[in-house]
Amino acid sequence: MLVACGTLGYELPKDKWFCCDDCNRIYVALQNSVSAGADTIPSSLSELIIRKHEERGLCTYGSMNDIQWRILSGKSRYPEHLPLLSRAAAIFR
Repeated sequence: MLVACGTLGYELPKDKWFCCDDCNRIYVALQNSVSAGADTIPSSLSELIIRKHEERGLCTYGSMNDIQWRILSGKSRYPEHLPLLSRAAAIFR
């Protein structure tokens, strides 16, 4: 497999997937985020999201300030991810 990561392309050894330490760190950080589950958005940001939605007439959350986000992974096969991934995929159909 030939891979380029901000450098000239080069052949990866069969036992390695990532071409550099930075790529490996990104992968580990993403995997940790998937494993950690939902994370609450700070209230300063959730207030901004709520205000923008209300301005556009999308939704009114009222006093709701517990907006969460999470990174999902279909490859991880976490049972709780599958219905969420299915609903997310439906948005793009």
